[in-house]
Amino acid sequence: MSLNQRFNKVLETTGTSQTKLAKAWGVTKQQVNNLTRGTNPVGLKIVKQILDYWPSLNANWFINGTGKMWLKDGRFEKVNEDAGSYNSKYNELQKIKNENIKLLKEINQLHKKNLELSEKYQKLFEKLLDEKEKKEY
Repeated sequence: MSLNQRFNKVLETTGTSQTKLAKAWGVTKQQVNNLTRGTNPVGLKIVKQILDYWPSLNANWFINGTGKMWLKDGRFEKVNEDAGSYNSKYNELQKIKNENIKLLKEINQLHKKNLELSEKYQKLFEKLLDEKEKKEY
């Protein structure tokens, strides 16, 4: 049984719909559907999401197909439904972080430009003082 097939078995056993899982993970239903059909392989990131979503899922069974499906007497536990909310907030924070990085780079460039202009202003000011002193003598 492939990882994709075991993923389908988990969905079936838990009664979790693709739509519900997609919402919880902050992805499209099509992405979850691609996993169930085997169009997309189940990568490490997805394995982590699955094991985080169902903490009592036996990782050894899910990854290797050995052992029992569930760690706790055939019962499954699911992370609070707010997991999708947390994932969504995490994605939002990542966007904000990226925007902050972009703004910090922009601030840095403006600071450099400000320093350059300050140096030019200082040189012009010194030049004016020199000329004024020459005129006074």
